[in-house]
Amino acid sequence: MIVEPAPRGFTDGSHITRVARAWARAVAGASYVPMAHVDIELRLAGFTTRLLRVLTSQPFDPSPATQIGVELVEAHFASPETLGHTINVLADRLPPLAGTSLDSSGRRVMRVLSALSVGYTRGLRERTLDEQESIRQATVLAQLQTEHALRESQEAFRHAAVHDQLTGLPNRIFFEKQLADLIEAGGARHVAICFIGITSLQAITDRFGHVLGDKALTVTADRLRTLARSLGHPLARFAGDQFVMLIEDPAGTPHLAGVADQIIATLSTPVHTDRHLLPMSASIGVVDRPVAGMDANDVMRAAGMTLQWAKAEGTNRWQLFDQARSDREIAKHALTADLAGGIDRDEFFLEYQPLVRLEDRAVIGVEALVRWHHPRLGRLSPGRFIDLAEESGQIVRLGGRLLDKACRQAREWAKLTDSPPYVSVNVAVPQLRDGAGLLRTVDNLLQEVGLAPELLQLEITESASIPDDPQLRRTLDDIAGLGVRLALDDFGSGYSNLGYLQNLPVNQLKIDMQFVRDWKPSSTKSLLPSLVKLAHDLRLSALAEGVETLQQAEYLESIGCDHVQGYYFGKPQAASSITSLLLEWSAEEI
Repeated sequence: MIVEPAPRGFTDGSHITRVARAWARAVAGASYVPMAHVDIELRLAGFTTRLLRVLTSQPFDPSPATQIGVELVEAHFASPETLGHTINVLADRLPPLAGTSLDSSGRRVMRVLSALSVGYTRGLRERTLDEQESIRQATVLAQLQTEHALRESQEAFRHAAVHDQLTGLPNRIFFEKQLADLIEAGGARHVAICFIGITSLQAITDRFGHVLGDKALTVTADRLRTLARSLGHPLARFAGDQFVMLIEDPAGTPHLAGVADQIIATLSTPVHTDRHLLPMSASIGVVDRPVAGMDANDVMRAAGMTLQWAKAEGTNRWQLFDQARSDREIAKHALTADLAGGIDRDEFFLEYQPLVRLEDRAVIGVEALVRWHHPRLGRLSPGRFIDLAEESGQIVRLGGRLLDKACRQAREWAKLTDSPPYVSVNVAVPQLRDGAGLLRTVDNLLQEVGLAPELLQLEITESASIPDDPQLRRTLDDIAGLGVRLALDDFGSGYSNLGYLQNLPVNQLKIDMQFVRDWKPSSTKSLLPSLVKLAHDLRLSALAEGVETLQQAEYLESIGCDHVQGYYFGKPQAASSITSLLLEWSAEEI
């Protein structure tokens, strides 16, 4: 800052500087002045020079001192304490600079300082008003900024709550709300859902890790988003590797088929990364339902079930919901859920079908066949529940219960006659895989019941993959070592490698009933003679299943078949019926 020259005839600059220094020391700390101390002294020196001019003005006019007072405040020398210190310094220092004294020019100095005070006070008042306005404006601005930030935060929170963080797509919550709103509004007549499963994603994650898995998922989502926008259908990431596309009022099955085909084509393109080419595949379940009476949970359940059907068909397939198939599967699941309770409540029972020796038509054994007396569905054949028992893991427990029943019944028959029939019991593969458990169960049962081992036969199916499993072979050898008979069931319908037969410890081949059914008296081609001969060449007895006519029985006898089983010789029947039959034969022998 430039110090104005001292008024002519008064003093030199050094005197003004000394006054300015004294003034600066007096006001130091009384107010915050945002400038260096040397600048403060220069600024006050300027004010001192101007006040000297006012004091010595001719004619005398003190009014410019008012403006100097205002400017002091504007220069941040702004506080009541500063004004007091300023008056004291100037009242003492200005008269000597002007070449007079306060006593000799008291009125003039007092008027100058009075004008200065007026200006200073005005400046303080205006400054206070300005500061209040600034504070008010700052408060309003801060409030607006806070409200804006809060709105942004709330919006971000709402967006995050209904959108998937990885793909940016609407999430399951958003989709379910959208579907519920659509159903409630009733604006559409039909709604279709494409439930999309990225079937290749798990394999990618397992092989390359979650980073590449997420990359593949993100690219897939972008592709689906682009397709959905082009088709005008809402899209959401439902969960994990599953997406859903909502189609309002689809134009029939061909329309939905076209959409599904486009999705498959879009998603089957490999995903390129820096180092890998990731093969992609997808499956889609498609559900089309009228909006009237629609239940959102039910339609999503149907969509999920249909997606599983599509996955079961292979990769890059889609399936349309089938109500009849759905009903069957629901009934199947309900039956599976009833299995464990049914075993606990002893709802399973056995019927016995005679095994007849062709040579003399004697019943040499019976096959134990399981039935289920279901409390709601009534009597159920094994075709309704055996596969379910295997899938649910209940087959081992069920098989153990049935084996117990069969052994105890065989012991009862052994008490009635000197030539009791053996009881043949089917054994499932899971029971065979529980090798030590099955062996222990059989051994304990024979001892507990007191049944001769040769009166028990276990039937294993040809499809049990015995040649490929050394453990199964060892189990069969151990059971045969107990003296229990073994039969290979449904022979001819499954495994085609016959070489393993030579080393199996079986006693009997049970020829699948289909060969008997296919045989006709006019037939010139039949595998039955070859199958019977094969059994004999292996020193095994041959039993033909499914014999329903006398002609079939006579033909089998003519080709040397040893034993038969079928409705012609006896249907599966209660144990009491077999007991009556045995008692009748015993009476005839006497």
